[in-house]
Amino acid sequence: MVKANSPKQGRPHSLKRHHTERLRGREQLWAERWTNGKAATIGFWLGQHKSSIDVERILRDGTSSATVRAMIKKWRIPVEQARRGTLVGLTPYARKLLEKQAGKLGITPELFLERVCDCVIRDRLYKAVTDGRYDEKPKAAA
Repeated sequence: MVKANSPKQGRPHSLKRHHTERLRGREQLWAERWTNGKAATIGFWLGQHKSSIDVERILRDGTSSATVRAMIKKWRIPVEQARRGTLVGLTPYARKLLEKQAGKLGITPELFLERVCDCVIRDRLYKAVTDGRYDEKPKAAA
């Protein structure tokens, strides 16, 4: 026979807390549960440098940004230490060139892009760097 407070018996079902639940309400009477898929989706978007407000807009399922922040805190996700950034889409070929150039300088590809972008933006060198390569071509008159 197992005693009432024995660790082998565990908590009664009504007192067990799921690892992705957050007690809600003034008296904390109801719990909000997330599936592993939802938790993974939120983790993915946080990893893509999205804020809790952005995640709320992406989910569009009634989850508030405050709830996302509370779960980030509960899960101890170190988002404060993560740098907010911008994702840059590169072709595999451009990525390989970037890695080679950064490697020659002994820095990471991310740091290389950060430095180049910083110089281009601060010194207003966009036109000099792109040399009209990405400018819209005027349409021919019909």
